[in-house]
Amino acid sequence: MKSGAAVTVRWAPAFASRPWRKTCSRSSTRTCGRSVANGWDVGARQQIWGDSLYFDATYYRNDFRDLIVFDFTRLSMENVGRARSSGVSSASNHC
Repeated sequence: MKSGAAVTVRWAPAFASRPWRKTCSRSSTRTCGRSVANGWDVGARQQIWGDSLYFDATYYRNDFRDLIVFDFTRLSMENVGRARSSGVSSASNHC
């Protein structure tokens, strides 16, 4: 029976959304310009007993600049500025 390990690294270059042509809301001083994001992840997979069992874990991170979100209390778009999302995802499978 074969077993093996693999490591992956991915980087996503910046993407930019379409710019809004007006200010986000009446209370906001920021305009809803172009939102930009960069992201990357690194992960590893360990296979045991061929394809019968594997464990997979990945760490990811996304950095946003001029992030545009919808404010449900004001029913308008808001520019929240900089934001970051990061975390770990994992999986296992037994066939």
